[in-house]
Amino acid sequence: MSFPRCRLLPGLAVVVLVIAGCGDDPVATAPRVVDRCRLPGTAGAGTGERVVVDGARERTVLVARPDPATGPTPTVVALHGHGGRAADFEATTGLARTGTTRGVTVVTPQAEGDPRRWNFDRRPDGADDFAFVAALVDDLIDGGCAEEDRVFVVGSSNGAAFAGFLACAPPYRFAAVAMVIATVPSGCPTDVTPSILTIRGTADDHVRYPGTPEMVAGDAAHHGCGAEPEAAAPRAGVERLRWTGCRGGSEVELLTVVGGTHTWPGGTAATAPADRALSATDAVLDLFVRTGAS
Repeated sequence: MSFPRCRLLPGLAVVVLVIAGCGDDPVATAPRVVDRCRLPGTAGAGTGERVVVDGARERTVLVARPDPATGPTPTVVALHGHGGRAADFEATTGLARTGTTRGVTVVTPQAEGDPRRWNFDRRPDGADDFAFVAALVDDLIDGGCAEEDRVFVVGSSNGAAFAGFLACAPPYRFAAVAMVIATVPSGCPTDVTPSILTIRGTADDHVRYPGTPEMVAGDAAHHGCGAEPEAAAPRAGVERLRWTGCRGGSEVELLTVVGGTHTWPGGTAATAPADRALSATDAVLDLFVRTGAS
């Protein structure tokens, strides 16, 4: 069986295993909207799995486009946790399924290593994940798939830490960052102020909750937000602190799941009642959809 070859990522050699094919379906008879986005591996909607050769490494990336889509859309890079897989993360969170219904392209790359982890701390024996994600985002923008000013990043656990560092690393592509069941303090330059959402559980025995509100308040101070956050309880078992009036029109928010553990709130792996008190997927997409919207 032969697979079609499509547009290459700049600086990376790409071999594509296609779920959604390249170009139009030759047997289709009904007219349809043709997507001008030039994704590696697919010219249309749907989810495509591609194997990217990054140096000596093969990298799996899943891409889901809204249907219909005719060009650039808000785009989310979604990063799984330690030991995870891209496909499992999509299945657990529903980010791709829900995001595409809201007009968002969702890109889910897979980390390397055994166990798989994002090399946020730049270990010399690990992949250069910062360069890998930067090249991936550049390709989505250059290919007319992603709106340049509306690219976002979300991560879970190890992926959340990587998301936090990515948002503060050149070339500063991300307009907003969401960190779920882990967070890192802002390391951004003064003039880089992406909107920030942190979602944490108070009963997390893997990444401890104490100190989280102070860390998020530090993010708000870095962003020049109002000194006092708005405090609310949007639903039973969930507490919210939101800072507004930040530089560049950004916002900083902490959602605390009381009794929440080290799992994606509202995901398919959330079995305890506390972990079902909030849909992290909806909260993350709510932030991304409103960020930069006209």
